[in-house]
Amino acid sequence: MAPRCTTGRGTARRAAPFAVLLAAAVVLLELPSLRVKPAVDRSLPSAISLPELDILKGKSRSKLLFSYREYELWLKQKRNQMVPRLKVRKTPPKPVTVKSVSSSVEGLLGKELMGFPFTTTNDASVQLSFPRIGGLLSLGMTDPPASLDAEAAPRGAQASYRQTVPHVGDVSAQVRSDGEWSTSVDRPIEDLGTLHATFNSQRDWSADLEKGYSPYKGVTPTVTYGATQDGMHVRLQMDGQVTKNLEASYALQNPAGQYSPVEFLHDCKLTLSTSGKGQSLTARGSYDHRLPKLPVRGSLTYVAKIRQATLEGSADFDSLQLRCRLPNAQMATLVDRRTLKPAAIELGIGKVSAVAKMVDNKPRIQLGFTS
Repeated sequence: MAPRCTTGRGTARRAAPFAVLLAAAVVLLELPSLRVKPAVDRSLPSAISLPELDILKGKSRSKLLFSYREYELWLKQKRNQMVPRLKVRKTPPKPVTVKSVSSSVEGLLGKELMGFPFTTTNDASVQLSFPRIGGLLSLGMTDPPASLDAEAAPRGAQASYRQTVPHVGDVSAQVRSDGEWSTSVDRPIEDLGTLHATFNSQRDWSADLEKGYSPYKGVTPTVTYGATQDGMHVRLQMDGQVTKNLEASYALQNPAGQYSPVEFLHDCKLTLSTSGKGQSLTARGSYDHRLPKLPVRGSLTYVAKIRQATLEGSADFDSLQLRCRLPNAQMATLVDRRTLKPAAIELGIGKVSAVAKMVDNKPRIQLGFTS
């Protein structure tokens, strides 16, 4: 009787469990939801972890490793590139930033201020800057007291935008909630000067070309040639150094469409300052035949810098003013020249300001905040 061969059956019995486990593992790995994912090393920050290489997929990848001050370090992998490369670049500016925010509240001292915001005049504005494109957007709104007639004092809003356009210049546009709008453009023109043009919703327009000329015997002339819907106008301004501490300026201009010498406008200014520019005295006079009663106006301003403080006193045809400026504060008072009574008092500390003025013999307060 031939002997039985048990080796093949025993081997098959032992291999059967391993075959079942292998088949189950293959089935599990083929299922997307149950596919085993490699563990991620959490000891390093995700900002400096190497990106997956999608060479077979033909994709381009880039990842920011870290940034320091004004520069960034990037890891970049171009399509079908085996080894990624490092690139240092300057940090680009933010798409939009808040440049300033301001608000103010104004009302009579007493019940009007206590009834904020229904009994006061409220103003708010914000400026948004777009550094990447060099744009500036300004938004503002005015809310009058609720007791006033909506037609006499309606709510108002305005918006303006300024943008530098290549080959055009600085373009700006303003629009208001009442439908009024205006636009302007400033552009330097080589060998000619600077062009300034405006146009608004009332179809009023103007175009001015300002041209500066070389100094002649210490006097620098500047001529502005302009035109409006009313006619042509020309303005001549001459600036010069009379002595070491004395500067002088004189301007002559005709109103648009008026060419008689009697109708010309005159403006002159003399500034006397000390050697260190710590003190200065400025006298200014103007002639305008359109002014009521007396066609001549004048003002005198004295400025003194004492350490971190700047003192300024001025007197003109209507008022006397005294102002003191510090790095983080300022104070000013305005006195009516005829009655010699205080007309307004201003106080500002940091970003907060307060103004008190007399309106119909009643004190009116304005509180403001600017950031």
